[in-house]
Amino acid sequence: MTDQNSGNSTALERENQQLRRAVEELSVLNELSIAISSSRGTDEVIQTIIRRSIKAISAEQGVITMVGDDVSDPTKTLVRTMASSGDREAYSPDQNLLGWMYINRIPLVINDPANDNRFQGVAWNSSVRSLISVPLQVHSQLIGILTLYNKKRGGDFSAGDQRLLSILAGQSAQVIETARLYE
Repeated sequence: MTDQNSGNSTALERENQQLRRAVEELSVLNELSIAISSSRGTDEVIQTIIRRSIKAISAEQGVITMVGDDVSDPTKTLVRTMASSGDREAYSPDQNLLGWMYINRIPLVINDPANDNRFQGVAWNSSVRSLISVPLQVHSQLIGILTLYNKKRGGDFSAGDQRLLSILAGQSAQVIETARLYE
């Protein structure tokens, strides 16, 4: 009977953890939508998205790079916005990362950039310990890339971080596109 109680307790703990995570995700989405609704203009919307993403994922820095439809240079950066916590060097996505995201259009987590075989030969800034990047898409069209750098306290980005940032990006992409259309 003790084994059954232990199993039930473990299952209950796991379910409670999942519920707490779901409540936290909904809270973050609600905070983001409230903050965005009071924002004016594309730059302010982008800054709000980056700040909220950094806070939700516990990252050190973030950047949104908007991409255009120029066939000769599909990863041409149209807008680059940075929000940083602390006095660190500002990072920006490497062209290889932008190209990878343009081709694959799926979330990407790299917890050891220097040794990631998908980006062999890329000279990452030595202070980039980890990154998480997600596409910003509207109607299957890539409009930008949201990238966060270095999990705080030296940790790794998790599958949960990837999931939450993907949800934030999905909600944010349409807002950014709408703000761009009104400018």
